[in-house]
Amino acid sequence: MYMLDLHGMNWLMLISLDSWQQDRRRKSIGRIQQLQGAVDEMMVGPLSNDSLENLSTVEVELKSLVDKDEAYWSQ
Repeated sequence: MYMLDLHGMNWLMLISLDSWQQDRRRKSIGRIQQLQGAVDEMMVGPLSNDSLENLSTVEVELKSLVDKDEAYWSQ
């Protein structure tokens, strides 16, 4: 599972970004949090073939989003 430590985010960096960069960062963080919440909910619920397939799909999307976010901000 891919987790992102949102509490350790450097807020000074966010303040120094242009408004369009701040907006992009907030949207990215919001989507990552949404996907992490979905994974957490699925882990608590009953297991079935459908729920495992959904969990796998969400984890793939989460990994992709985190990888893209890291690549974008490491430039």
